[in-house]
Amino acid sequence: MSESRLDSVVTAYVAAFGQPDRTLRRSLPASGDEIRVLAYLPSEEDQEDPDGNVTQVSTAGLSLQPIFNGVACEFTVDVRGLLDDDSVEALADAFAEMSSSPRLFDNLQIRADLTLPTFRRFTTAMLIDWNATYEFRLPIEGRDVGLLRIVPLFSAEAAFVEASDDRRMAYLALVSRGLRATDPDREPVNLGSLG
Repeated sequence: MSESRLDSVVTAYVAAFGQPDRTLRRSLPASGDEIRVLAYLPSEEDQEDPDGNVTQVSTAGLSLQPIFNGVACEFTVDVRGLLDDDSVEALADAFAEMSSSPRLFDNLQIRADLTLPTFRRFTTAMLIDWNATYEFRLPIEGRDVGLLRIVPLFSAEAAFVEASDDRRMAYLALVSRGLRATDPDREPVNLGSLG
């Protein structure tokens, strides 16, 4: 991929979120192409707010790869607290490895092959397009690029979502029951009254 195309993705992030606190470079194992991983750390003020104390780590450049079904996307994950350098590096490595998956990525998909270093207790993850919640797209080179949020789930939570006729509503039901997607230390959602 050309450096200018990759730069246009980074520029779109800067326009949407501001300058990242950290920018890492990674080579994709399958193609050898380079991506960037952008980390947005919570400010000192945000760290005092339980809802604002979140580190956002996102890819820049995966939307240029043929790994998505439907809208080209970038991955993003939000993690409670201020991540240290080693944790951001580990997430960057995990994002690069994900590009090698033989299966295409899609909105509302449940994946058992997406384990993230900061969420080691979770065996599955759900992909959720930010467009449904925030009506958000990154405008890049005359096309819209989505953000797929990776939400780690426990296996029973994933099974609940997969058994539903409407995965988005099932995910929202989990959120209404206390699922805190940013918390790697959270307990499983009590599914007793949801099933």
